[in-house]
Amino acid sequence: MLTLAVVAGCQSASDGGEDAARAPVAAAPPVLDSAALAMERARRVQQAWSLLDAGDVAGARAVRDGLAGDGLELLDAGLALGRGDIDAAAETLRSLGDSAATGHLRFALLSADVAAARGDHAAAVAGLIAFDARAASDVLALGRAIWRHGTRVQGYRLADLGSRAGSVAERAWWRFLQTYNEALTPARQRTLWSGWRQGHPDHPAALARPSGLDERGPQRIAVLLPLSGPLANAGERVRDGFLAGYYEAGPPTQSIAFHDTGAAPVDALYEEAMADGADAIVGPLSKENVARMWDLDPILPTVTLNTIATPAAAAGTPRLVQFALAVEDEGRALARRLGVDGRRRILVFRTRADWSERAAVALETNLPDGVELVDTGVFPDVKEVTSVVGEALGIEESQARQTALARLFPGVEVAFTARRRADVHAVVALLDGAHADSLAAALRFHYAAGLPVYGSSQALRDGARGLEGMRVCDMPWRLYPSALKAALQDPFPAMADTAESLFAFGVDAFRIVNRLSWLAGSREHRIMGASGTLGLGPDGLVQREPAWAVVRGGDFQPLLPGRPLR
Repeated sequence: MLTLAVVAGCQSASDGGEDAARAPVAAAPPVLDSAALAMERARRVQQAWSLLDAGDVAGARAVRDGLAGDGLELLDAGLALGRGDIDAAAETLRSLGDSAATGHLRFALLSADVAAARGDHAAAVAGLIAFDARAASDVLALGRAIWRHGTRVQGYRLADLGSRAGSVAERAWWRFLQTYNEALTPARQRTLWSGWRQGHPDHPAALARPSGLDERGPQRIAVLLPLSGPLANAGERVRDGFLAGYYEAGPPTQSIAFHDTGAAPVDALYEEAMADGADAIVGPLSKENVARMWDLDPILPTVTLNTIATPAAAAGTPRLVQFALAVEDEGRALARRLGVDGRRRILVFRTRADWSERAAVALETNLPDGVELVDTGVFPDVKEVTSVVGEALGIEESQARQTALARLFPGVEVAFTARRRADVHAVVALLDGAHADSLAAALRFHYAAGLPVYGSSQALRDGARGLEGMRVCDMPWRLYPSALKAALQDPFPAMADTAESLFAFGVDAFRIVNRLSWLAGSREHRIMGASGTLGLGPDGLVQREPAWAVVRGGDFQPLLPGRPLR
């Protein structure tokens, strides 16, 4: 009866009875069309984000090109970042002003990525900490992003930011990041995180578990080093650094066995390590022995302590990783820094030393768009520095103009001051200490004392005196205070000598072999090492990002990321 009543009611509301039943169905109301279109647009936007998050920038761009209307600024910023246009991404985010979009998690994540792309991971973390995440999923995503950027902030800066934090929650983030980054093994990090979470159960860091904590690392490590013969001094320094890392990591849970490559061939030592039950190998140190290790094609995870050119088919072999204090790392770091600091046109000065030539090649091949190498001056020896610098700065051309004027006006005293070329924005010094000192004097002599000078670590090997104002890249171990370094000074006094770089190298070798599978899991993964920020490239090479400082009064002042290239 109820059904009949309803039907009857519907019929009485019509104008024509049976004629109405034969009438065409009316179009859906406009509001339904709008809702369907909005749902489809939202689906397409999400599709673009999914493609972008997966690294498919071209696919995301194609989807974006099919979308019209407003409200796509965050997606546009993400696409700009994806194609490497940091300035465009930053400008798009700035254009949002105080709009509602700035309250979205995507805005916070993109802003952090822009800061990180400019080299300022601390600023990235600060922005993420300040974001007011409410949804549980947002808290988790935010925490993961903080871990990702926070593990790339130098310890000295984490300590400083922790001391100046404006809230208890912020201070807890900075201080725990510092402690966590300094831990040398996953086991130590697990212990630290578990204890910290119990003391801070409601803190966001307790909800977002850092990646890599489940990695167990090797239990029996064979270390192949030259402990006798011509490379014994270097081998002993690396050994001491490795042992320092081992003892500082906490209660010993691993077995370490050292094998002397100065006393036996690598083949025999490899077989010996296998027979002893080793489940990971560190070393050897010399290029010759590294090449032999490649020929052996070890079945154990292996971290060699030098690099060689390898066949393309062998590159990126998960089991064998190459780690070295390569000057090419500094060349690439110099190139990135010049771009971030906005130096458009540069002069390079180098010597004929092999390392200097290799650094120059790495610099030139990695210069970002907008940075141009206008000239390279090569110093045959220290006595010719002044003349080479004068020629590169155009001083000789300026003096030639003076001579031409004197000939045009014989007998007339023409007031003239030689001028350097004005189209140079910075100088790069790929020099040792003696040549770097001479360069500084030559720049003053040739009216170029105001030009910013960027140098590699070799300029500092004889100390920083005479290099006032030079921007230098080197390992954090040498440039910044470190809680780990302070803790190791008494038990390992030799680390303070001229071979301290090799000591730090050994510490990082211990770090890497304990995090090898985690590093191989993603190119985003990084370790804050004594020699730099360490990651693993697709070619199986450990990529090392040095730290930066400026020389002030013969000491090092940390150099924060500069302004972007415009």
